[in-house]
Amino acid sequence: MIVYFKCSFRSSHGFTMSRYDIENKQLSFISEKSSSSDNLISKTVEYTLSHELGRCLVLATDENGHYFFGIYRLIEGNDDKYVNAVFYDNSDQNRILSLYDYFCNNQYDATKQLMNSVMRIKETSYNGTNLEYSIDSHQIDFIVSNAHVNAVNKETKAFSPNTLLAFITTDEYSDHQNNLEEKFNVKKMFLYEKFDVNNNQIINYQLATKNAYKNLFPVYIPLPIAIGGGIGIIGLIVTLLVMFW
Repeated sequence: MIVYFKCSFRSSHGFTMSRYDIENKQLSFISEKSSSSDNLISKTVEYTLSHELGRCLVLATDENGHYFFGIYRLIEGNDDKYVNAVFYDNSDQNRILSLYDYFCNNQYDATKQLMNSVMRIKETSYNGTNLEYSIDSHQIDFIVSNAHVNAVNKETKAFSPNTLLAFITTDEYSDHQNNLEEKFNVKKMFLYEKFDVNNNQIINYQLATKNAYKNLFPVYIPLPIAIGGGIGIIGLIVTLLVMFW
C-alpha cells in the first residue's frame, strides 16, 4: 500500500509531494512536473492533491479503476502544518474501503493520528531529499492495523475509471462542483455528506461502503433494536404454541 502526501509548514518552502511505501517504509519525493509521466502516482490521485477540494474525504476510483481514499486540507494549530494524504492499493480494494470506514467511524482520532505521522525535520536534513518532513511509520502502521480489524472481506464492485463514490466535506457540494466534475464521473449515485470536524463519527458514510461491495445487504442494525426484535419473535412463537397446543 502507498500513501501519497502533500504537506507544508509555516514559514516553509511551500507544498511538497511525496510517496510513502508502507511495506518498505520508504519515503520519496515526487516532482509535480514529472510525477504522472514517471508513473509514480496515478493521474487522478495527483489531480485531487493539486486542486482545491477544501476540508474533505474522498472515496473514488482512479483512471485505471482502482479505489483510493483521500483526506484533504488537514490543518494543525495556527497554520503550523498542512497535510493532504491519499491511501492507494491497486491489489487489495478492501484495504482502501476499511480505511475509509475507519476514518469515518473515528474521524477525530484517526485525523489526529494522521497529522502526528507527518513530522517536520531540520532544513540541513532534507537538502538531498527535497522534503522537509519525515513519516512516523508507527503512526501509519497503527492506522492501517486498526482499520484492518473491522475490514469486510467481500468482493468489491468494479466501477468505471474516475468514478466518485463519496465526497464528505465541511463545505457545500457546489463550492467544489467544477473541480469534481472536471475529473470524475458524478452522474451515477454517489454519497455527498456534510460533516462537523468536532464529531468523531460521520453520519451516513456506510451508504458508500454498501454501494462498493457486491451482494452486501444492510447489516448496521443497532443493538437495542436487534435484541428487541429477537425478544418479539420469541414472544410470538410462545403465543402461537399456547393458542394451538
